[in-house]
Amino acid sequence: MANFIAIVDPDAGRRDQFLREVEPLVPPVPGLVPGSCAAGDFAVRWAADAHAPISVSADRGAAVIFGNAIRSAEEVRIGADELRRQWLILGSWAHEPLDGYFAALVYDAAGLLAGTDVLGRFPIYYAAAGDALLVGSSPELFAHHPGFRATFDPRGLVGILLTNGLVEGRTLLSGVNRLAPGRTLFARTGLPVRENNQYDLPISDRYFDQPFDRHVDLLDAALERTIRRRVSPSPRPALLLSGGLDSRTVAGYLARQGISPLAVTHGDRDDLEMRCARSVVHELGFEHVMQASETDRLPEFAATRAKWEHCASGFSGIGSWGGQEALRRLAITVVSGHSMDWVIGGFESHGRDPSFDATFASQNRWGLSPPVLARLLRREVFGDAVAEVIAQLRARYEGYSDLGFQRAWGYALHHRQRFHIGALAWPQSFGSWPIVPAVDMTLLALAAGLPFETLDGRRLQIELLCRKFPRLARLPIDRNSYNVDPLLPDFWWKARRYIRRRVTRVKRALSLERSPRQERRIYYRQFDINGPRWRTLREAVEPLRSRGYEYFERAALDELLPPPDVRIEREDPITGGAGIKTVMGFLMWLARS
Repeated sequence: MANFIAIVDPDAGRRDQFLREVEPLVPPVPGLVPGSCAAGDFAVRWAADAHAPISVSADRGAAVIFGNAIRSAEEVRIGADELRRQWLILGSWAHEPLDGYFAALVYDAAGLLAGTDVLGRFPIYYAAAGDALLVGSSPELFAHHPGFRATFDPRGLVGILLTNGLVEGRTLLSGVNRLAPGRTLFARTGLPVRENNQYDLPISDRYFDQPFDRHVDLLDAALERTIRRRVSPSPRPALLLSGGLDSRTVAGYLARQGISPLAVTHGDRDDLEMRCARSVVHELGFEHVMQASETDRLPEFAATRAKWEHCASGFSGIGSWGGQEALRRLAITVVSGHSMDWVIGGFESHGRDPSFDATFASQNRWGLSPPVLARLLRREVFGDAVAEVIAQLRARYEGYSDLGFQRAWGYALHHRQRFHIGALAWPQSFGSWPIVPAVDMTLLALAAGLPFETLDGRRLQIELLCRKFPRLARLPIDRNSYNVDPLLPDFWWKARRYIRRRVTRVKRALSLERSPRQERRIYYRQFDINGPRWRTLREAVEPLRSRGYEYFERAALDELLPPPDVRIEREDPITGGAGIKTVMGFLMWLARS
């Protein structure tokens, strides 16, 4: 994708000075190509991969699209000229939502309009700088404008520490907001900036009275259509193939349409995920590339994430800033199954009518609990911010639907899926352009109208694979556990499993000492805060500890984040350290200034 910084400033000298200052700073990673566009009081600078899909128009104003904006009805990608005509119909700023992963800016004498994909995954931040307006894919460069006053926003940090993502658009900087999902930024000359509603999740009961078999066929048709209009067979795309259900489902539809992607799996040769992925590529005849999972560059990637993302999506997935170089060598576009589990029903069920408290507790596993924050946060800095942020989240949750499971669905798409999962696409885009079939308005409209029984426990997605791609359902599948049993195990698999289990019991019975098993699950290694990669980062962060005492109680911070040679006890190896990692990211963000 692109990292962009745009400005609307009536002072030409001040605007030009700002642009000269930020222009060499725009590329967040090496190897990107610069670009620019200007009209009147408006100017934008960007840096992107050479193959990134960018459309520019300078006719009667300016328009730029970073990415693929797809008109749903015609199923075609539109360019900047067409976007300007859509968004500036007789000066009314009327427009329809668009599919795809993109960010777009349109400017004319009346003002500026900015928008992004319907779930707000492509980041757009904005802030006033005196009588100027700053808009960018990161807030990092805003401080270079003389009219911008950078001050800390306590509630922004509390939202991040609670949920591993932003809450209600609040960031670490006061006055800097992230555009909400389904909204467009509207800045008419001489009027206050506002966000206009563009798209609401189409939650309904449309398919409640239809049989389950019909639901399977509807999903099959929707995914077929989505893959057909999103993925081109030439040039050959890459496919992130983990060996799990989501990427396997996408692989099946690609193969059905005659598309043979370059399958890319992260990890080591003997990882369970790698073994499952190899069985899929062997069955489908795809070429397969293995990308090593371990790296000694984690502190470098962490510093890049802290600088450009400002902890907006927590600090667990740091490795996403390390894969651009490899992706750039492999393919122009990269397809993934990201968010498919939640879009078509992979939610963690707390029953048909889950409460906000149950849903929040599930998300809060990736953050720090309210009792921990009560001990950690300095009262004179944060006041009642924890209670205020939770009240905001509760109000947002209750507004999605009258049905509890639909509330949990909408809440997840706009929070965890938008930040923890959806945030992977932006850094990835500096290598290959991300294509995420699950985030499609047709697919969202279908899922939003399905009953609880169809979606619960991923029933629909599992049945889809078993019925439409039974050969893939008979292969071992990654569940992020040591259970890789196929969804449709045959007799021979069951027999081998029985023998393996009997042999394992005998070995354990005869062994006087059980040696520790080497971890073969990639995410357990990557997210282990006590592992060698994270210990290296903890060593890099240790000198920054004193910066945190201005915001955190000393004793509580030292207990939460002990020295790097001390093991951190946690119940879950993956989620247990996530909140601590975000605190580390915040310390790195403080240190960059």
